Amino acid sequence: MGWRIQVGAFIHRRNAERLAARLHRQLDLPIYIVVEAPWHKVLVGDFVKREDAEEYLQTLRSLGYKDAFVKESMVNAQNDDSLQGGPPGN
Repeated sequence: MGWRIQVGAFIHRRNAERLAARLHRQLDLPIYIVVEAPWHKVLVGDFVKREDAEEYLQTLRSLGYKDAFVKESMVNAQNDDSLQGGPPGN
């Protein structure tokens, strides 16, 4: 278990896919769409430590994702984003 940041949740998959595509253009982190019927949740990152996810949450909020929040989730530990500082170019 680890941590991801939930950026959105949608009934319609197409809306989740649009958000995921936008995030993919803005970030250099893994983006996931996780289905928890009836929701399609858009999650960012694979953080082993909650502190790292909380820190990256501030980056997402500065990009305008004010409702984003950190949640416990199964993660791919080999993708641990702890060392990543922000969007590409930072």
